[in-house]
Amino acid sequence: MKKLLTRLVAAVGLAAVATAGAVVAPQDRVATLSTASAITCQSAGSASASPLYRSNFDPGVSTDYFLTNYVPQGLTVWRNWNGTSQDIFLVSMYHKDEGSRNSIVYAVTTGGSYVGGFRILSTHASGIQVANGYLYVTGSPNTSVRRYALSGVRSKLREGRRAVSNFPYLSYTGTSNLGYAASFMYARGGYLYAGKFNKDARDWMYRYTFTSTGGLTRDTSWARRQVPKKAQGIVVTKDRYVFSTSYGRTNRSNIYVMTKDYTTNFETQARARCFQAPVLSEEITLYNGRVQLLFESGASKYAGASTVIKRLHKAPMANLRALV
Repeated sequence: MKKLLTRLVAAVGLAAVATAGAVVAPQDRVATLSTASAITCQSAGSASASPLYRSNFDPGVSTDYFLTNYVPQGLTVWRNWNGTSQDIFLVSMYHKDEGSRNSIVYAVTTGGSYVGGFRILSTHASGIQVANGYLYVTGSPNTSVRRYALSGVRSKLREGRRAVSNFPYLSYTGTSNLGYAASFMYARGGYLYAGKFNKDARDWMYRYTFTSTGGLTRDTSWARRQVPKKAQGIVVTKDRYVFSTSYGRTNRSNIYVMTKDYTTNFETQARARCFQAPVLSEEITLYNGRVQLLFESGASKYAGASTVIKRLHKAPMANLRALV
């Protein structure tokens, strides 16, 4: 524990992280689920991250790029992006003056080297996924998902531009109206899972299939699934969901790990574990057996955040799976 704490403080500047007992604090209850017993989430106490978080998550690659004017939102992996077995993380960001300026996507290798970036039409860009031969990005409004041909993405990244002012612009090749929000997304097994961020209550996610032209169609054979309040990101495995939840520069984030055997109420229909994470956690992804977690707290828009993190945090999925 002390070794992990030292790494977190040194690599991330988590000055507020301190050893704390396994105190629990009740998570918000949703009024429409009056029969549910509220999940309790392990608290950090006076620290910024709970004991379970500190014992599982380590600092990952740097995301200290373009934070003066842009805010990190989406995270995904593109394997063998250039045909030489090199894998990259793609990070989507919106401009702090949202709506008036283009959004951007940039890439770093999974070893931490900067690759390049490009501009896209303005959007909050809260979800991003590589799947089915396309890059999918949440559009504006967030009930739409834009798709970009990977050949175009590859071409723009290969230019290796380092200044946003020189980023090439990439147009989307199509858009799908989901009829529900895509605040966060995750692709697995030929499906795209997309759900709604709701700061006031739990909400829902749906599953979508890919059409032959790259469009998205709701999978009506799959019942919608409940998602935690303030859901920002999800990882889907064969038997687990991992959610990142957050809202506000001084409010706690939470990581939820739960079994997939539920539809309406994960408290009564599934096994679940929840624990506090540093503030302003965003989308998450899975790479080589490790969950990778993105934060927006390093952006200048969130100056004054109680914890500032400018790199990914990573945790073995096997450890998280074992929690439930």
